[in-house]
Amino acid sequence: MINKPFPEITRADLEDLRDNVHLKMQAQLDEAVKTWGNKPYQMKEFWQKFIENIGKFPYNLPFGWPLIFSEFERKYYKTDQKPVKLKLGFLSTLRIMIQNPITIAFFIPLLGWIPLLIRGYRHKDLP
Repeated sequence: MINKPFPEITRADLEDLRDNVHLKMQAQLDEAVKTWGNKPYQMKEFWQKFIENIGKFPYNLPFGWPLIFSEFERKYYKTDQKPVKLKLGFLSTLRIMIQNPITIAFFIPLLGWIPLLIRGYRHKDLP
C-alpha cells in the first residue's frame, strides 16, 4: 500500500495509510450493518446446531478447541503429515487429555502459560 522502501517512509505516509485502512474497514462495517442489521447473531440456528451436535459437546465451544488442536497436531505428526480423521465424542475428552497432557495447561489461569510457552519455544522447528 506504500510504494517506497522502508527507510524512506515518512510519518505522513504512515498517517495516510492509517486513514485509508480506517476508511476501508469502516466501509466494510457499514456494509455488514446493512446486510445483517440489528440481528447479526442467529441464536435460534446456533441452538439448533448445538443440539444436533450434542455428542461433540466440549468441542463445539471455545473451551474445547485446545483439545481438538492438540489432538490434531499429535495425530498429524504421528502420521507423517497425512490427512487426519479425528474421532470425537463426549467421552473422548478424557482420552485426549491423557494422550496430550499439555492440554491441561490451557485450563490453568496464568500458570498454565508457563508450560505452553516452554513447549512453544522448544518446538520452533514445527510449521
